[in-house]
Amino acid sequence: MFKKSLLAAALTLAATFGANATTTSSTFTVNLTINPTCSVSSPNNVNFGSTNAATTTPTLQATASFTVACSNTTPFTVGLQPNSTSTTANAGTGVGNMTGPGAGGTTAIAYQLFSNSAYSTVWGNKPGTNTLGGTGSGMANALTETVYAQVTGSIDVAPGTYGDTVTINVNY
Repeated sequence: MFKKSLLAAALTLAATFGANATTTSSTFTVNLTINPTCSVSSPNNVNFGSTNAATTTPTLQATASFTVACSNTTPFTVGLQPNSTSTTANAGTGVGNMTGPGAGGTTAIAYQLFSNSAYSTVWGNKPGTNTLGGTGSGMANALTETVYAQVTGSIDVAPGTYGDTVTINVNY
């Protein structure tokens, strides 16, 4: 009987304290910041092939492509800057000079970059004037961009291979 009384007293005591217990609470947030980002990949080279020297400038055209991926809803522009004219009056205009072996590497053949197959819309590196713009649709949804290039200068130069490097600038 003593054990039953002790058990009953313990249950009564537990119920009494349990009925008077209070709860306090607070909250916290869970955060993650996604930064806007873009990437450029898979560029290939513009290759005009080979031709004979000539006194008139033939219509030599070639294309290349690359992909641009930007985070979802991220606005961006793509500019092309030939390294040969990055500090000249033609900087940002998509005009470049392929240099070659003649006269100590100072012989050059001019070319121009375009963003359309009609070779009428210059593709340079001046935001708001001659760059391409877009809005990202996610890093998994890369856009393929095609650059159209045309020789615009004389090819009456020393035989050899001529070249230049173009920098792709993605601003976002």
